[in-house]
Parts: sequence; C-alpha cells; structure tokens
Amino acid sequence: MKWIYFFLISTMALMIGCDTKKSNDLTIPDVTNVLIMSPVVDFTEVANTFPTYTKGIQYTTWNCNDSVPSPAYMKTFDAVLLFSNYGSSRSVAVGDSLYAYVMDGGALTLGVFYNYHRSDTTITQYWGELETIDPFIGNGNYYGYDTLSLEGNHDLLNGLDTLVTYYHANNLRIRSGAKVVASYGSGNPAIAFNKPNGRIVAVNAFPAEFKYNAVTRTEFYRIWENALLYAAWGTTDDRPNDHMPIETTKTNLMERQTESSAVR
Repeated sequence: MKWIYFFLISTMALMIGCDTKKSNDLTIPDVTNVLIMSPVVDFTEVANTFPTYTKGIQYTTWNCNDSVPSPAYMKTFDAVLLFSNYGSSRSVAVGDSLYAYVMDGGALTLGVFYNYHRSDTTITQYWGELETIDPFIGNGNYYGYDTLSLEGNHDLLNGLDTLVTYYHANNLRIRSGAKVVASYGSGNPAIAFNKPNGRIVAVNAFPAEFKYNAVTRTEFYRIWENALLYAAWGTTDDRPNDHMPIETTKTNLMERQTESSAVR
C-alpha cells in the first residue's frame, strides 16, 4: 500500500507542477532586452511608455541619426525595434548594419514609418542591404483609421481581439517567403514575418501613435510585445486579453493634436 500512496502523491505533485507553468514559460525568459532604434525623435517616448503596457521587456534606446550601432553591439540584446518619423543621413549604414545583424541570427521588428523612407526600387536603397530581406516591399503612407482583422491562432495574435490604428504604410508587396498573419479591413497587410536567418517581424503600425493620437485599447501595445517576443524567441506569452481601456483626457488629446504635425 505504501508504494501506491507514494505513486499517487508523486503523480499529483507532477500534475500540479505542470499546471502552474505554461509551456511558453520554458522558452521566454523573465526579461527580454530590446534595443529601440530610431532617428531624431519618438524613441524615448516609446521606451518610457511601452513598459507600462508590455510584460517582461526591458528597453534601451539608440538615436541612429547620431551614430550606427555595430552588429556585435546589437547582438547583446534579444531583439531590435527599428522605426522612423524622420529621415536620416545614416540610413544606409544603419540598414547595412541591421542586415549583418539579422544574417548572423539577430531578431528584428520593423514599424512605421520605416516604409515611408524605404526605396521602392532595387537601384537606390534608402535602408541599404536591409531592403533585400525585409518582409514588406514598397513605400507610401496611409493616414486614416483602419481596423485590423485579428482572427487566427498564430502566436503573433495572442491576446488580440480587435484594434483600430491610424498611421500605416500602403502600396506594400509581400516578399517571397514572408507570411502575413493579419491584415487591415482596407486590405493592407498589418503583420508579417520572415526568417532570412534571424527572424524579422514587420508591423504596419507606428509605435509612437499614442504620442500623436488617442490609443484607447491595450491591444495596441500587445501587438508590439508579441512582435518583439516572436522575433526573439519564436513564441509569445499566451495570457488572454485583459480588455483594459486606456483613459485619454481632453488635455492629452489637445497636446497630441498640437504635436501631430511632426508625423510624416
């Protein structure tokens, strides 16, 4: 009887242990370190705001208009986020460095307005060699509220129900081998990824939208959390959507409207 009792206790302990640990916890560390790169503006606001709404990510910033981080430096982080609101004279060097980083296994997430400045030819490359491996090809802007279709069970869609965003790129084509996992109601692709060596996740949204327009749902930040985690680890946190609205005061809206002229 003793061996039966021991077997039952051991089995129960094992079951309890399994129930208290999600499978994703085995592959995502407690802290994912992300380098935010952008020329001139907005990267500080993103680094200061994202920790409030994203889980388990620590952010460091780099003004890539001042200097270009080396692939070796970027490899000290788990993932890199690149977006832009202004052009940069160092864009080719930045893109070449990111290309080397990704081809050495680095994890990259791209956001608007990367594609605003991106070339649409194979002759002139604004972002250098990075334009030979990014998931979205083309350039162009679209200003207008559009709703994402978030149906599906891909890890990049974990915790997402619905979301409306304002700043997008349009006239985009999908690189051969890239996979689109979400699109806008207009038909524009919203989220895509590929893996030329390291993984690249492209999000057709502006990380600093909250600075210029009202962002009222936490799903906006969950998209970026998912993109960064998936780029780094190939999986995301499978916790459910918390459906928390974000309060936006009239004063904040007036401040955003005053600043909105800065958006490209």
